[in-house]
Amino acid sequence: IAEDGSALHFYGANTSLSVNVAGGYTYSVSVDGEYIYYFGEVTQIPDFSDSTQVLDALNNLPGSGHPDNRTVNFTTEIEGSGYSLRQSITKAGDALIVNTYVVDGEGNIITNDTARGILADYGSLQTGAFSGDVWARQFYASDDAPAGGTTVSDFYSEIQECFSGEVPIDMWPLDPDLEPGPDGIYDQDTVRAKVWKKPIELIEVGDLVVSFDDNDNLVPGPVTRTFQNDAKILLDFFGTRVTPGHVYYRPDSNKSHKFETLIDVLRDDGVIQHQDGTLIRAATNVPVGDLRDGFVKTIAGTRRPDGSVDAKDQGRIRLGTRFLVGEGKERKAWDVADLIKAGGGVVGDDELIRVGDSEPMPFHWEFGDTLPKPEDFVLACSDTTLEDIYKAAEWESQGPRLPAPVVLDRGPVQPLKGTALSAMPRNEPFDVTHAPMAAQKPQQTLNRKQRKAMEAKQRKAAKTRKRVIG
Repeated sequence: IAEDGSALHFYGANTSLSVNVAGGYTYSVSVDGEYIYYFGEVTQIPDFSDSTQVLDALNNLPGSGHPDNRTVNFTTEIEGSGYSLRQSITKAGDALIVNTYVVDGEGNIITNDTARGILADYGSLQTGAFSGDVWARQFYASDDAPAGGTTVSDFYSEIQECFSGEVPIDMWPLDPDLEPGPDGIYDQDTVRAKVWKKPIELIEVGDLVVSFDDNDNLVPGPVTRTFQNDAKILLDFFGTRVTPGHVYYRPDSNKSHKFETLIDVLRDDGVIQHQDGTLIRAATNVPVGDLRDGFVKTIAGTRRPDGSVDAKDQGRIRLGTRFLVGEGKERKAWDVADLIKAGGGVVGDDELIRVGDSEPMPFHWEFGDTLPKPEDFVLACSDTTLEDIYKAAEWESQGPRLPAPVVLDRGPVQPLKGTALSAMPRNEPFDVTHAPMAAQKPQQTLNRKQRKAMEAKQRKAAKTRKRVIG
């Protein structure tokens, strides 16, 4: 348990340490490798003069086998509010149950709606985006909280169902002979070959799902709790219905633990990893390194009568960038590579398009005056907006790393609360058929040698045309 004036966290597996810092002590306790953070200043507990006493107290909690069964309580004043946060930590087998309540000056637990308002108004726990490595899935909250109490799981919607029903989950192989090697690592190919699927609604506590460790190895992940809730926002993530706050393993992340919310991965044009090891560009569903994962220089704007474009925006987008065309049952998904191929074009290593002997040119994005953002296609399929996602603020196991979008003249989008959140309508993703992009092959791009040859051919053709005209 860290008590350093800014964060209370559990981390690591079978580790403990003591660091004396200004304003308090730093304590650590293992919680099966799970990161758990408390955001906000923590009042030092006078009864705990050093880390040994904290560790001893936790080891003596229920489930440890020690006769002295106790719950460790931390209290944090919500500055300027007249209220405090009470955090009760109880050992439960190999895990910890951490309940956090908002209490008044006499220790009475405050009801949910009032507590949410206090937390939001005084910023003791942020209701929107988190910064840095502060996670929202801090706490194992018990199901038997006192009536009217506010647990962290209540506040953060941790008990939401992050996938819609019938989503298949990769399950750990049932082979009893599957054991890790001397280095503690399972044979990855054997694991992948024996993975099986189970619908998410049939998952039970104690089931083993396929997980990643910090070194990108497949490991069994025991299910400790199951959750279900009606989320305000569901994304159609290429056929999978999932909440924007669901956390994915992102191997290209700059964060040490490599896990980020889906909406962050999409906005940052990041990569996710399938259990078979395949790296997929989240925004396009294209394998990393595929031709469609490459770029094409692009301009956006209105085409003039003479065929030129009044460029309003320019840059580069991925060849696998998708967009929707049509309405209702006629709605179809296409990608940029499809259009280039249909026009007989090829893309060179200079990221420009060539059609026959024509001069190289950028791709013309005809669907608006601005180039698409990486997250646009998934949001379009889901019939939702980035603003609504941050208004609902349904973060599953951590808050987003990227900032909330800015509302014109009003600053960043603020999460709704109370009756405003209750009245917020749920989105309804469109029925879009998603073709497996990995199976599609765009027209081969030109390498440098081929491009030089094409340019030489174009120059020769241009000289011939001049002689004929003259």
